[in-house]
Amino acid sequence: MKYVPRPRRRAFARGFTLIELLVVIAIIGVLIALLLPAVQQAREAARRIQCTNNLKQLALAANNYHDQQGTFPPCGMWRLCLTPGIGSNGYSVWYSILPYIEQTAVANCLNFGGCALDVHNKTALSSAVSTLWCPSDGKINVPIAKAASSVFYSYSGTESINIYSSSYAGMNGTWMILPNPPGIPPWNNAYHDPAVATMNGMVHHSSSHTMAEVTDGTSNTMLWGERSKSILPDSVDPTNWHWWHTGLRNQQTTMWPLNPQKKIKGLNTPGLQGLGVFGSPTYIQWIWAASSNHPGGANFAFVDGSVRFLKDTIQSWPMDPNVGDPVGVTYNTTTFQYVMSPATKFGVYQALSTRNGGEVLSSDSY
Repeated sequence: MKYVPRPRRRAFARGFTLIELLVVIAIIGVLIALLLPAVQQAREAARRIQCTNNLKQLALAANNYHDQQGTFPPCGMWRLCLTPGIGSNGYSVWYSILPYIEQTAVANCLNFGGCALDVHNKTALSSAVSTLWCPSDGKINVPIAKAASSVFYSYSGTESINIYSSSYAGMNGTWMILPNPPGIPPWNNAYHDPAVATMNGMVHHSSSHTMAEVTDGTSNTMLWGERSKSILPDSVDPTNWHWWHTGLRNQQTTMWPLNPQKKIKGLNTPGLQGLGVFGSPTYIQWIWAASSNHPGGANFAFVDGSVRFLKDTIQSWPMDPNVGDPVGVTYNTTTFQYVMSPATKFGVYQALSTRNGGEVLSSDSY
C-alpha cells in the first residue's frame, strides 16, 4: 500500500501584541532618558575643554608679549582718532597679542595712527578671531551686522559691517574705570590718572604691569576670565556689548560676584559703581562681571599661564541687594576713587583678582 504523507498545517507568523509594543517603546524611552543627559554632559565637557584651551593660548600669548615688551598688554588707552577732535578709549587688549595667537594677518590690517573706531580699521574690526569664542557662549561666533556709519566716527557710508565679539576679558581687579563719569570728558587726565592709580588687577585701561609687581603669586593672580555675552537681555541691546576690538568693552571686575545673573537681578538703579557708564546703568553688573554658561562656574587664566575653573560658590564679599553693590564700598565722585569701609574685607574671589594685595590664600579655598 502506497504511503501518502499527510499535508502539514501551514504555520502562521505570530505578531507582537499591543502590550509588547508598548513595553518596547517604554524601554526605548527609558534608555533615551538615561543616555541624553550623558550625551549632553559629554558635549559640555568638550566645550569646556575648548574654552580652557582658548584661555591657555591667551595666557601664553600675554606672557610672550611680556617677554618681548617688558609689561603685560593694556586694555586700551585714550587716543585721538583720525577724525579731528574725537577721542576714543583705544584698542582692545586683544590687538596687542594678535601676533602671538597666529593672527598676524589681522594685526597687519591695523592703522595704529588713530583709534579702533576709525574707518581705516574697518577690515580689522570685521575679522573673526575664534580663539576669543567660548563654545558654550550661545551664538558668539555669529557676527553682528551694524551700519558702518553707527560704528565709525564721522563716517557717512551706507554699507554695513560685521562685528564679532569676545567671550573673554582682562581682569581689572576689584574696581572698574568708569568710561565717562558725569561732566568728565573721557580724555581728561584729571579724572583718568587718579582712576588708573586705584586699579589693582593685571589688565585695565592704560595698564603697564610687570611680572615683578605680582607679589601675591602668579598662580594666585587672575589675568583673563570668561564673560558670557549670551546672558545679556534684549533690554540692554546685546549687539552693543563685548565687541572684541575696543578697550573698555574687554575689561571685567570682581566687584560683583561670579555669574551675577544668578545672584543679582537686573536693576534700574545705577548703584554707586554704575554712574554714567555709557548712560545706561541697567544690568551693569551683568555686563562688567565674570560669567559663563558652563554649569557651576567659569574658567579663569592666571598670570603663570594656568587655567582653573572657579565655582559659583567661591567666597565673595557681601552684596547690598537694594543696589547690587558690595556692602561698605562707595565711589567718591570728586577724587574718582573707590572707598572701602574699615569693616569691609575682600572675599577669596576678590583676592584672586589683585596683583599685590598681600592676601594669603590656600589652594583649598577655591
